[in-house]
Amino acid sequence: MPQLIARGHRLAGTAYPHLLAPLDLGFTTLKNRVVMGSMHTGLEDGNKHTRLAAYFA
Repeated sequence: MPQLIARGHRLAGTAYPHLLAPLDLGFTTLKNRVVMGSMHTGLEDGNKHTRLAAYFA
């Protein structure tokens, strides 16, 4: 895999080689290991925010 360089810093290509690799959780497989908790989006209250959920899907 070629090294990815941006502004003099190494990106996921070498510094974090598993970051963009799939992750098998047993019941589902994530496409990569980049995740964001719901508390950052306003979804943590449990209400259905379909437009916001669709945006991040």
